[in-house]
Amino acid sequence: MEKIGIQNLKEVVEMGARSTIAVHAVTSDGFQLTDMTLIYPAAMSILPAIDDIQLVDDEIEDMDETEKAELIAFTEELLAEMNFVSNNVKESIMHYVNAAIHLSKGTLLLIKK
Repeated sequence: MEKIGIQNLKEVVEMGARSTIAVHAVTSDGFQLTDMTLIYPAAMSILPAIDDIQLVDDEIEDMDETEKAELIAFTEELLAEMNFVSNNVKESIMHYVNAAIHLSKGTLLLIKK
């Protein structure tokens, strides 16, 4: 059986992470011009993530230990790039996936109107 990979899952994690961190930055101290450095990448991560979001469940089901390690490393690198520290990367991944799925449902509703 051919492995299906985790590319879509990584896109969803990126969207969730970038969106969550951008929203936190904006709401923690009010909007500042410097927040655009977080908002723009978050916005740019939405379309690639929702394009094949329906494949994420299959990718999660099919994920092996190597892909789990790859996803954790990917997330750690992404968070480091955004100067964000997570005490529990696995928990953060679950949070980001859930955030991205909820955000994508809202985005799809807006696109369909």
